Amino acid sequence: MIKLIIFDFYKTLYNPKTNSLYRGTYSILKILSSKYSLVLISSSNYRRKLLISRLDIKKYFKKVIVVNQKTESVYRKLKPQMIQTLIIGDRTEEEILFGKNLGCKTLQVNPDIENPIETIKKKLLK
Repeated sequence: MIKLIIFDFYKTLYNPKTNSLYRGTYSILKILSSKYSLVLISSSNYRRKLLISRLDIKKYFKKVIVVNQKTESVYRKLKPQMIQTLIIGDRTEEEILFGKNLGCKTLQVNPDIENPIETIKKKLLK
C-alpha cells in the first residue's frame, strides 16, 4: 500500500513549453494529498522555488525540496518506507533509477506522448 508519493516538478507537473502546470495538476494534487503524503523534489535554483510558490501548489505537499542537483541521497534523506513509496518522474536516469535503487515503486511519465497528469490518473485513480 502506497503511503508516500514523491513527485518531480519539471515535465511531470510543470510544462516548460507553456510555462504553466499541466492541465489537471491542481485537481490531481488535491485528490492525492487527501489520500497520501506528498513530497515535491526539484532541481534548479532560487527561481524554481519562486515559481513553485507562485503556482500555489506548496499547500499540497508535506515537503518541497529544491536542490542544485538531484542525487539518490536527496531521496534517501526522506527516509521513506521504500515499499510504501511511489516516485513519479519523467527521467529514467534520475527519478526512476533512484527509486528503483532504493526499492521504491516508480511511475515514469512521458510528456512527449501524453499529458503526465493523465498517466498519473490512469495509474492511481482506477
